[in-house]
Formats: sequence, structure tokens, C-alpha cells
Amino acid sequence: MRSLPHLTLVCLAVWMAPARAEEGRIFKYTQEDGTIVYTNAPKGRDRVAPSAIPREASPVAGAKNAAFQAKYEPFEETVRSCAEKYTLPAALLKAVMHAESAFESQALSPRGAMGLMQLMPGTARQLGVENPWEAEANIEGGARYLRMLSNAFDGNMVQVLAAYNAGPNAVKKQGGRIPPYAETQSYVRRVLSLYFVYQYQDTQRKEKER
Repeated sequence: MRSLPHLTLVCLAVWMAPARAEEGRIFKYTQEDGTIVYTNAPKGRDRVAPSAIPREASPVAGAKNAAFQAKYEPFEETVRSCAEKYTLPAALLKAVMHAESAFESQALSPRGAMGLMQLMPGTARQLGVENPWEAEANIEGGARYLRMLSNAFDGNMVQVLAAYNAGPNAVKKQGGRIPPYAETQSYVRRVLSLYFVYQYQDTQRKEKER
């Protein structure tokens, strides 16, 4: 896997591939009906399906969510280490963990996905994760998989998240668009929403540390 530099962006976001500047950003549009759209593409190009950011995932609500913060704290050092190792935003890893398992290291889905990053058994084996129930190994595996997907999809965050949920082949079959699965479309919107929450928290924390 190639090592790629961080890109610091103007729109409250950081992404993970050396694409052109406009492709690394999160763009915010307000449609005629008042719906707020967050997307990684400017107008006139493919965008994530329109959706308002859920009220419960707003920065204010997220910043006050002490319960989730307490559940996340034991994994913070591992998340930051993996974010640096795989050139990923720590807020992204945190958002994926939140959406996938709500920070429950023993979470098991009906389909057999395991742990914090909800690794399927086959995916865990491919990633060399011997014990998906061990928190550090699970986070490491999930971060490595996100890096692999980022390399495969040239850092396009919508495609990467869709592939994490539905599998890379499903995204490729749709020509790079989000597969027409309600679960996957909802998942992409949710992780993007949570990403903004945790990016906001990180920004607030850094300002307090100054």
C-alpha cells in the first residue's frame, strides 16, 4: 500500500488521498427546499445523495455526548496511531467505529461481522487479523482496509464508505456510484454526519490545548 500525505481542507474536513484539491474537500450546498447537502464533489459532478444532517448527529449534540466519548476513550491511542500509520483522519476512524459498533468491542452482527470495525471473517483473514475480538487488532484491520479501499477508489470518500459497507465489487458494478441499497446509502450519510461531529470535537479540543 502506498503512503499518502494528509490533506488539510477548508471545509471542516480532512481526507486521505493525493487527488486534486477540489476532490479532497467536503462541499456544502443548500437546495431550494432547504435541504443541506454535504458532498465530496462540486456542483455539476456526482454527489452523495441529498440528505439533511441528522439533528442527533449535529456538532452540538455530538460534543455533549459524554456516554459515547467515555466508550471511545479506551481506544483513542490506538485510533490515533492507526490514523497516522495509514494516513487517515482520526475522526473518520472514530465515525466508522461509531456507526459500525457504537464502540462495543464485542459487537456481533447477524451476518457475522465482528468487533469495533465490524470485520467479516473473510475480510479479517485477508487483512491478517488473527483475533477480531481484540480491540487493537480490530481497529488496525479496519484502518488497513479503509486505506486499501482509498487506494482502490483514488481517495473518493463516498465510494470508500460505500465499499466498506457493501463491498468494493458492488461499487464497481455501479460505475462508482453508491449501490442502490437503502442500508448502504443510509450508512454513507451517517458516517459522513458523524465525521463532522468528531472533526468538530477534535478542533474544539485542539483550541483548548493551545
